[in-house]
Amino acid sequence: MATPEQRRSAASAAIAAAWDAGCPVAGSKDDHFQKKADIAIRRWDTIRRRHHGALSAEDRIEDLAKGLRDRFESDRKLVGPLMDDYRFLAGQIAEVLSAYD
Repeated sequence: MATPEQRRSAASAAIAAAWDAGCPVAGSKDDHFQKKADIAIRRWDTIRRRHHGALSAEDRIEDLAKGLRDRFESDRKLVGPLMDDYRFLAGQIAEVLSAYD
């Protein structure tokens, strides 16, 4: 079983890697990576309370992407093509967090 700090560190590293890969919504500093990691972990861990029934990996990634968008964008209607970047970022984070499930 991973500790919360191990999960946070792994998620933060995934976010930093997404930034290095050119993802504009990942943030650009360690404190941004850690803040996004904390929010992503909380969203990931509460999905069963917010959704009932079986969820596919794609459903979980989409939920995570929407949660990140809603937290960091002032108007989700204006996100447009950046939603693809949120999905990419969510996929990178989900890959790491699913290893700890």
